[in-house]
Amino acid sequence: ASLVPVFGFGQNNLFHQPKNMLPPKGVSCVYKWIALIKKYSTLAFWDRQTMGIIPRRIPINVVVGKAIHVSRNSSPTTEDIDSLHSQFVAKLLDLYKSNRDLYGDSKHEIVIA
Repeated sequence: ASLVPVFGFGQNNLFHQPKNMLPPKGVSCVYKWIALIKKYSTLAFWDRQTMGIIPRRIPINVVVGKAIHVSRNSSPTTEDIDSLHSQFVAKLLDLYKSNRDLYGDSKHEIVIA
């Protein structure tokens, strides 16, 4: 099997998320409840329709990197997983940095947490 780093330039521009907009008190309570129950945060966004379901018509440029070949391991150790993860992150960062001037905004840095 192989892991292939892929990055889509322009995905963050499909929806508009307002900066410095605090949701109304009732909506804020709903956001907190969903975050508590579902274990993830929700975002307020909109664009082509009032509910924001349809994204903007913006091109997404997808770049595909070189595959990282992975040998089968039925019981990988934490070190094996961490090593493969660091290889993947390094390849993804290289892919982003080598294509950001062509497809993205060269001022932005990618952050992988």
